[in-house]
Amino acid sequence: MTRRAVLALSIAALWIAPVTAHALSLSVTAPATVDVGSAFALELHVLGAPELGDDYGPPSVRAFDFDLSYDDSLLAYESTTFAEFLGWPGSQSIVSASDLGGVVDLKEVSLLSGGVLDASQPQDFLLATLSFEAIAPGSLLLELTQRDLSDVSGSRLAVSGSNAASIQIVPEPATGLLLAGGALLLALARRRSTRMCA
Repeated sequence: MTRRAVLALSIAALWIAPVTAHALSLSVTAPATVDVGSAFALELHVLGAPELGDDYGPPSVRAFDFDLSYDDSLLAYESTTFAEFLGWPGSQSIVSASDLGGVVDLKEVSLLSGGVLDASQPQDFLLATLSFEAIAPGSLLLELTQRDLSDVSGSRLAVSGSNAASIQIVPEPATGLLLAGGALLLALARRRSTRMCA
């Protein structure tokens, strides 16, 4: 069976699988302010605080399927780097990241056994890092509009937590200085031309 077929079947299982009683939190982190023309990273973390008295911690994650929406008039998507907690991307896990114009679709399915995943995933861990470039000033919300996770048995996991990051994109400081300098030069040129005409 091809890797694409395994990925498609695993993602389909996320939709069919019942939700388990365990809940994981997701965290979307990004800088609060970014300059136009600057690149920045957005990180997706699993925060799996165990219930009181639970010595085993959260369930291990085998697969995820996320859609991250953003304003493509303010940001340009560059790339995604998948973390190794579901296995090495490309050899121990099947990964897919595609930009659909305002939505980045992220998928990963681990090919590792449940025991290996249980041993390699800490309570809180990084799933992926997305790189963007700020292309215009403004305010925007980067939001997970779809967030599906499954455990090692294929059961769907309940997800809570922060689903968004708010970012303010500001003009570069040099741009403001250039504009102020240009306005000053125009004012001086106008003043000079009115003196010559008089």
